[in-house]
Amino acid sequence: HGISTTHLKQITMDINRVFNGRISDFIQKIFNNINTDASLYNVHETSGNITVIIPGETPFEAIKRLEGKAFSTEHMSSIYRLFEDTSGYRFANIERLIAENRDEPHAYVYNPNALVSDQKTLQGQYTIAELSFNKTQDLIEKIQGGAYASRVSEIDIINQKIDTTEFKVYENFNDFYHLDNPAITLDKTSIIEKSLNTINNTRWLNKYEDGERHLDFKYGPQITRRRFYGNSLSQNQMSCSVPGNSSLNPGDVINLSMLELSANKQTPEQEKKISGNYIITSIQHAYHKGTTAGYACLLQCNKESSRANVTELDQYVKGVR
Repeated sequence: HGISTTHLKQITMDINRVFNGRISDFIQKIFNNINTDASLYNVHETSGNITVIIPGETPFEAIKRLEGKAFSTEHMSSIYRLFEDTSGYRFANIERLIAENRDEPHAYVYNPNALVSDQKTLQGQYTIAELSFNKTQDLIEKIQGGAYASRVSEIDIINQKIDTTEFKVYENFNDFYHLDNPAITLDKTSIIEKSLNTINNTRWLNKYEDGERHLDFKYGPQITRRRFYGNSLSQNQMSCSVPGNSSLNPGDVINLSMLELSANKQTPEQEKKISGNYIITSIQHAYHKGTTAGYACLLQCNKESSRANVTELDQYVKGVR
């Protein structure tokens, strides 16, 4: 087992500090305190100003705390993550990565009959030999989690009122950037309208939990939209093995071409809901020595919507952002 110099050094440090301003600026300052050769070369800016007290946490623990508070008015799912790629560390908004990388994906074809010798060709380098999908959530889990409909009620003690934010996928699906453009929901409108578009849980918050609450910090929209987008990404998860490619990084987008074979059709068509764009959420570069020497990449990829190439498009909610 190995450990990076950056990780080893940061676990010996404590951050005890009050920050005022934008969370993206806090991230850069905290990372600079580690003072190693590794760089935080890319930070996606956050919206709003906030006051945060970091109570004696390691730099990575502090950044993890700030991930949960960061939000963006442009990419409203507001899922931020600190991660490492081949160039260094990044603090990125997942939805922004999708919006920026989806138009130039790494193109891969699924071919279960591919041979090891085929990898020596250019086409073989972009062929997936092993592919698997995790079990998706069932209908009851979606309803209980409020994945497609939820509400946040903020108690405004100063103004003696309750501010309510509601999210319903039927009305809000097009507010987000999707991996495929156009994209459709993972479920049909008949299921969404009947079960998934009904608000069945409410989260209550104190709008002024620390006194003079920052009025530009959007708690309600942040919580409801993050829940939907994060849950959608986790529903469609793909694991695959591809020939070694050192240009692949977390946050990149790959396009899966999977042909659907049918005896009723002379020419195969793209599988309708599995094929399309996926974001790489983790990657392991595996090198093998000896007589079976080789290089492969083990990918974990996620998808928050489906391609709009189904035959009955009107049965789904469509998004074009």
